[in-house]
This record gives sequence, structure tokens and C-alpha cells, in this order.
Amino acid sequence: MKKNQPLMISVLVAIILVVGVAFELSVTTAAVNAAEAPAGYNPAKTYPGPWGSKLLYYRNRNSAQWLRGLNGNLSTVSCNDAYNSFSRTGRWQGHLQPSGACGPLAEPSSWALGNYLNFLSSSAQ
Repeated sequence: MKKNQPLMISVLVAIILVVGVAFELSVTTAAVNAAEAPAGYNPAKTYPGPWGSKLLYYRNRNSAQWLRGLNGNLSTVSCNDAYNSFSRTGRWQGHLQPSGACGPLAEPSSWALGNYLNFLSSSAQ
């Protein structure tokens, strides 16, 4: 056995694990984002409520608090997967860069349009 062979095997195993985890996260995120709009939600309708209807909000894992995200609204989102999901369902799960571009796959946040949050608020009453 060559002197560097165990190190090369360890590096190869680590690379395979990282690629596998990234693939699993992307498949899981895609499945969540491919979901249809919730029953009763119509993205063409503006729902009244406290949230800015075209503004984006996010919440991190294990948090119930929605926070204002990005310095703009839906029109500033350049990540196609996010934009399409927001337009169709009012929500998306993933990372957005401050510019609105797609971010890394690890530990995605939940994102929602204010209009979707207003819909949830009105349907809970």
C-alpha cells in the first residue's frame, strides 16, 4: 500500500458524502417547491392584511417569526426556481442571496410573499 493511499481514500469518501448530501438537499428542496398552491390560495388575488402583499418574508428553521427579506419585492428575485414558486404558490424553501439570486442549498429558510401570509391570516379566522 502506498504511503498516501489512505489519505486519498479518506478524501474521496468525504467528497462522495458531500455530493450525496448536496444532491439529497436539492431533491428535497425541489420536491417542497414543486408543491401546488394551498387550497383556496389564488396568487392573482390580493389578500388584505398586515403583510406587504408583494414583499418577501423569511423564517429560519425552528422559528415561527417571519422577517422582512431582501431589499425589494418579487421583481428583485432572479433565482428562477424561487420566482416561479412564489408566483404559483406564494412560498418557497431555499436560500436567496441579498441580490435575489439563488443561494447555497444547505439549511434552507422558508420564504413567503406577504400576500400568502395575508391569505394564511385571513383563512385562520
